[in-house]
Amino acid sequence: MEKIARVPPWDNGAGPLWGRASGIIARVGGDVVVSLPVLNPGVTNLSRVSPALYVKRGDAPFERMYHDRTRFTREPMPLMVTPGGNLVMTANPMTGQPRYDGPRRGDVSRPEILIFCPETGYRSPARDIPRWSEDFAFTEHSYRSSAIDRDTGEMILVNQFVENGQGAFAWTYRDTGGNYRSGGRLTFPVRTCYAPVSLRNRQVHIAGVSDIQEPNTEWADYKLRHTRRQWDYDFRMLLYKSCDDITRGRFTDSVCIASRDETCGHVFPQDIHADADGVCHVLYTTRRIWHPFMRDRFFPGVGFDSALEYASVKDGSVIRRALLDRDAEGADGAFISTEYCASFQERTDGSMAVLYSKRNSPAHARRPDGYYRAGPDNPGDAVPVELPLPPSAFCLAGPRAGNRPRDTADLFILAGEDAYYAPVPMT
Repeated sequence: MEKIARVPPWDNGAGPLWGRASGIIARVGGDVVVSLPVLNPGVTNLSRVSPALYVKRGDAPFERMYHDRTRFTREPMPLMVTPGGNLVMTANPMTGQPRYDGPRRGDVSRPEILIFCPETGYRSPARDIPRWSEDFAFTEHSYRSSAIDRDTGEMILVNQFVENGQGAFAWTYRDTGGNYRSGGRLTFPVRTCYAPVSLRNRQVHIAGVSDIQEPNTEWADYKLRHTRRQWDYDFRMLLYKSCDDITRGRFTDSVCIASRDETCGHVFPQDIHADADGVCHVLYTTRRIWHPFMRDRFFPGVGFDSALEYASVKDGSVIRRALLDRDAEGADGAFISTEYCASFQERTDGSMAVLYSKRNSPAHARRPDGYYRAGPDNPGDAVPVELPLPPSAFCLAGPRAGNRPRDTADLFILAGEDAYYAPVPMT
C-alpha cells in the first residue's frame, strides 16, 4: 500500500469519490494512474478544483505528472483506457472565470474529454469536445458517468443538464473514429443520479437512484422539524434502463430493481457489470429506514437494517437476487448505520469477484468491519481481505472503464483526508 497525496476538503459538496459511478483509477500497461484534482482554496466558485494525474510506473512511487491550473471544475474526473493503451479523462470545466470573493455559487460548464498518451508522460493531452443532440444547459453539477468498450474503444458519456430548474440526463455515443454518431435524452420516471453505465458490443446498461426532494409532505414536514434543514432529497428507488444498439439509441422503459419507498429508506447503486450474454449484474446498498427518528412516528415495529445486495437483469426483468451482507437490528433496538462500498473485479479466468468494505457495523454483526472478497454466485462465502487501513470508501480499476482482467485489483482508497493506492489479491 502507498500513500498518494493528502486531499483537503473541497468545501463544494463533492470530493474525490463523490461520483463513484465512474472510477478515478486506471491501469495502463505497467502504469497505475489516479485522477486526483488539486484544490484551489482561494476560489469561491463551486468549481474550485483543477485536473491532475498521479502516475506510478512499476515499483516507483506515485508522481504528479499532469496539472492544468487554468481549468476549474467541481467534481472528480473519471478515467478510461482505450484498446490502444491511451488514457481518457472526462472533465466538466466551467466556462467562466474563477472568483476570489463572495459566496459559493455554481457556473455554466462544458463537458470535455482529455486523451493522454503514456509515451509522452501523460502530458499535453488532446482535447475533445463531445457533440450532443441538443444545446443542453450543462452546469457544474454534472452527475456524469462514462463507459468504454475495451475491445472497440467506443464510448458513452452521460451528463446531467438543467431544464426548467430540474436536472435530467443527456447521453452521447462516440465511435472508434472519434465521431459522435448518436445521442439524446435519457428519461426516467423521476430525476435519477449517481448512475453507473456500461457499454459492451454496443449494448448499454445504466442503473441510477431517484434523487428528488421528499415528495411526501407529512414526512417532509416531520424531517424539517428534526433536521432544521431545507435540503431534503430522497434516494429510495434503484432504476434501470438498457439499449440493445446505442447507434440507434432506443432505450427500454425503466425497471425498478429495488425500492425502500414505503419505509422512507435508502437505496444506492455501487457498481454494474454486463456479461457476454447481455446480463447486467448490479451491486447496490439498502437501508430500510434512513432516518432513525422516523421510525417511532411513522413505522413502529419495523426493524432497522443495512444491506449490500446483488441483482441480475436480463431483457428488462430481474432474474436473480442475492444478499451479500446484512446487519439487522439486535435486541437493543439500536439504529443500524452500517455503510458499504462495493465494486466488481474481473479476474483473468473471466470470472467476476466482488470487493467490498464495511464500516460502522453493530457489535452483534455476523461480519465485523473490514474489507471482504466475495462472488455473487456464493455471497455467503465472503473472505476477509487484510489491509493496513480501517475500512473506507474506495474505487477500483474496473472493466467498464476499459481496464483488463487482473487477479489483483488496483484500489484507490480515501481514508479521511489521505488518498492511498493498494493492490489487493482477488483469488
